[in-house]
Amino acid sequence: MATPGAYKDASPVQLSAISCVSKTDCVAVGSSGPNATWKTLAERWNGVAWTIEPTPDPTGATRSWLNGVSCSSASACMAVGSSSAGTLAERWDGRAWLLTTTAKLPIDELSQLKSVSCVAAKACTAVGWSENYSTEYQLTLAERWNGAAWQLQTTRNAATDSYENAFEAVACRTSTACLAVGDLSGESLIERWNGGAWYRHKPLLIPSVGELWGVSCTAAKTCTVVGNSIVGLAAAARWNGTTWTIEATPRVGAAEVSLLAVSCTSTTFCEAVGWRTTAQSELPLLEYWNGVRWVMQRTPSRSPSGDLRAVSCTSPSDCVAVGGSGSEAWNGKEWGLLPAAKS
Repeated sequence: MATPGAYKDASPVQLSAISCVSKTDCVAVGSSGPNATWKTLAERWNGVAWTIEPTPDPTGATRSWLNGVSCSSASACMAVGSSSAGTLAERWDGRAWLLTTTAKLPIDELSQLKSVSCVAAKACTAVGWSENYSTEYQLTLAERWNGAAWQLQTTRNAATDSYENAFEAVACRTSTACLAVGDLSGESLIERWNGGAWYRHKPLLIPSVGELWGVSCTAAKTCTVVGNSIVGLAAAARWNGTTWTIEATPRVGAAEVSLLAVSCTSTTFCEAVGWRTTAQSELPLLEYWNGVRWVMQRTPSRSPSGDLRAVSCTSPSDCVAVGGSGSEAWNGKEWGLLPAAKS
């Protein structure tokens, strides 16, 4: 499984997630500092420049990082992650980032919150995984924020199902409609929240495809998921509320390919980002859905290595993507590099 610090570059700043409420208001989160002393990081994009926002770290934690963020408005964001002290969640109230206490886990030997989706300031769902050292099983984890506290939810995976049960991403359209995706020991893992319980979908039958890393929903019954392949193709599929349709993706011709995140504004536009490897380096990967097929996009000139880990679009002509190597913006015609935040 991918974990913070598993980046191949040695940059002191790692951006892992982004959420935009408009073309001039985006929040990106991640970690900063040497690998042994990660600290939480939040940056805000105003359409011109990135500004670093102070974020708290749990008392006594030697390492802390943020994996996911979701903003329901400019004054309401939730970021989630983990630290050496356990799972981590921080709330933006329009003025400052504040720590919130996550739900207490039965076993918290190793746990991570990887993604969060908020439909309102007082309605967020966060997902991830926890691991029991004694059994070596990894179990899915889901928590819900009601504006006052995080509450642990029961997911449909058990230790007897598989060695790995891990959520990597979640997307909610309403408080009663969420879709979470991840890894089920090399197969795709998908679970749906209907307002009362989580229900598991059967793994997608995509040849040579393992984990799902990203999900985006434009309606309660319209979702797109993306993931990885080992045959030079990324994975993408669409849910219509009843069935899944596998979508063809461009052949990249790289040794390994993975789409890590997706953001859709309608059934005719989605942007997906990730990485591709060559014999020499790891490079960013950009693809978009035009309502008929996925099309590979040209990346701007950049450093020889890096990836893109998250993307957020407010329209087909306004997207921002972030990763270990920085950030880029889509204007409807081309991608361009954005200036890094000044420390």
